[in-house]
Amino acid sequence: MKNNNRFLYYAIFSIVVFMLLTASLFIVDRKPIEMANGSVSDRAGYKRARAKLSGDSAKVKRVEKISGKSVKNARAKKKIEKKTPDSAKKLARISKPRGRLYFVIDDVGNSTTNMDLFLKIKFPVTYSILPQLPFTKECARILRANNKEIMMHFPMEAIGGKDPGPGAIYLEMSEAEVRETIEENLRDLPLIRMVNNHQGSLITADREKMTLILGIFKEKNIKFLDSLTTGKSVVGEVSKDLGLTYIKRNSIFLDNEKNKESMLKAIESGFEVAAKNGYAVMIGHIWSSELAEALNDIYPEMIEYGYLPENLSELFKNEKER
Repeated sequence: MKNNNRFLYYAIFSIVVFMLLTASLFIVDRKPIEMANGSVSDRAGYKRARAKLSGDSAKVKRVEKISGKSVKNARAKKKIEKKTPDSAKKLARISKPRGRLYFVIDDVGNSTTNMDLFLKIKFPVTYSILPQLPFTKECARILRANNKEIMMHFPMEAIGGKDPGPGAIYLEMSEAEVRETIEENLRDLPLIRMVNNHQGSLITADREKMTLILGIFKEKNIKFLDSLTTGKSVVGEVSKDLGLTYIKRNSIFLDNEKNKESMLKAIESGFEVAAKNGYAVMIGHIWSSELAEALNDIYPEMIEYGYLPENLSELFKNEKER
């Protein structure tokens, strides 16, 4: 009888020990791990416990190393996400945009007024600087220091005799004078790879003058954006003759009307152009503080609807590759 009782005690004891050992596999370090999506998991603790129970010290170190990295990476990612605006994250994810947007801000160089407002714009913008003005070089320095793309806003004679400012090309100029004017402006703004016309309704409608001007720019590998200040522009035809990529402003000027509501509507009309044609080139002016505000205000909407803002140089590159 005693032997039977002793056997029973041993059996019960063995069962209890077995149950305790089995349960120990699930008793883990409960320290939570922050995952990238913000959820909490104790899977790493479970793996550490299993490794410890197995007696494999190398495995323990490996699991602890991996789980430690997971915590560090997850926390780092979460920290970055907190600092990154929603629009910026969405911008980074746009792989197949509804349309590409190219914003050019003209008339830079008269002063540094409004520069700080435009520098706060959260997406790529190209700034077109007038040559030989009091603040030409200072504006170029500020923009380059802030990693902004710049080009030259090249003064050209307009219909009606309005003064285009220093460094302008006039219809009456000889070839030598045109060349010297271009060289002088490029000395004032060195390393420029793109230009667009400031005024220029008379010059851009003249085939002879534009053949000369674009020919010189071709020699220097400088791209020309037609600001399209006249419906009679021959820049497209001459560009084709010279084998150059032709790009023009294909949306209305953003600040024809001086109030922010009208500017927002002008930007939205550019969205429609981009959706239809694949891209929109929009031009505004540095003197308009309301435009800087409008561009910042509409940025979340721009990204939400899948439009991708880029530097103008990207458009020349993309069009050349087509």
